Amino acid sequence: MALVGVAVHSNSAHANATCAALISNVKNQLIAHGGAYNFDLTIHRTDIDEVEYSRGAMSLYSSTGYWALTGGNTYQLFRDRYNGNQPFNLGAADTITPYVSSTDGQLYIWYNTWGFQTQWDLGCTGNTMTAIVPSLGVVTLTFRNWFTIG
Repeated sequence: MALVGVAVHSNSAHANATCAALISNVKNQLIAHGGAYNFDLTIHRTDIDEVEYSRGAMSLYSSTGYWALTGGNTYQLFRDRYNGNQPFNLGAADTITPYVSSTDGQLYIWYNTWGFQTQWDLGCTGNTMTAIVPSLGVVTLTFRNWFTIG
């Protein structure tokens, strides 16, 4: 799913300035040296009994556009998938493509498996972007180590 021509950031961002330094540092490292950052993404749901978890590599999407970083096609795992009577395939993870805005703490996720999107304003502390999203839960994206590709 490409974001070209999609006005997914039409809502003005309400995130505070806490993410500017983190995103700038990550973006500048990737512009200068290439590579990617490992990341962990969790969504601890409060509306249903579920925790969603993804781990992937975040790379430069655009050095000048609204969306600076992307996680590519990343597997998303769920705490509610288990052996027994439930509607999901225990062995099949969903795939998502997360994007992070250039400066303001927006996290956009395209759910490849199901064909829908979410978008939230996050705040940042250290290497972690997080928010309590009403009627959903706690969303956290943590940047881990930078590494070279190749």
